[in-house]
Formats: sequence, structure tokens, C-alpha cells
Amino acid sequence: MLIKNPKIRKAIYVGASALGVVLVGYGVLTQELANQLLVVLSGLLVTGVGGLAGGNTAPKADAEFVADQIRVAVQDAVETATASVPAVVEQVGAQVRSIEDVVREQLSRLGR
Repeated sequence: MLIKNPKIRKAIYVGASALGVVLVGYGVLTQELANQLLVVLSGLLVTGVGGLAGGNTAPKADAEFVADQIRVAVQDAVETATASVPAVVEQVGAQVRSIEDVVREQLSRLGR
């Protein structure tokens, strides 16, 4: 199955990167593990498991064209990843405040 629409292919790559950022933000994955999983997923997608890159690239791609495509993909992934950072920081802050409230309550119960 080949996915001909480049926007859909790009969304899959970006979505995988963003999911890694969210899972690291929530503490489900470490950054190192997320990086390793992203490399494996990218490799699977490129080799054609999902029909993403293999059937949608020219057989003899120009090196400059490939470099530009990589630059765009990296930039898009970074923009997507950094866009979710404020929300993750806000959620972490809310969790810290909740923990502080519980600690204050427990100290109050202990008379401290």
C-alpha cells in the first residue's frame, strides 16, 4: 500500500515524533528510548513497511534535493516537538502544585 499524498506521509512522520515528545513529557519513556524508537520507526517506514518513502522517492535523487528534504523534515519535527513543550510544562507545574498541596496538608495534620 503506497501513500501517494505527501501531506499524509509528512503527517505520519511528524505525528510519530510528536508522540515521542508527549510520552517523554509524561514520563512514560526516557528521551533515550524515545530517540531509539523513533529511529526504528523511521527505518521501518523508509524501507516500505507503510509504503511511505520507498515507493514515493525518485530512484536517483539529487543530493541537494535529499538534503533539502531532510532539512525540512527535521525543522518540521522540531517545530512540532517544541510546540507541545509549553503544555507539558504547564501540566508538570500543575502536578507539582498538587503535590505541594498534599505535602502542606499532611504537615498540617502532623502539626508542623
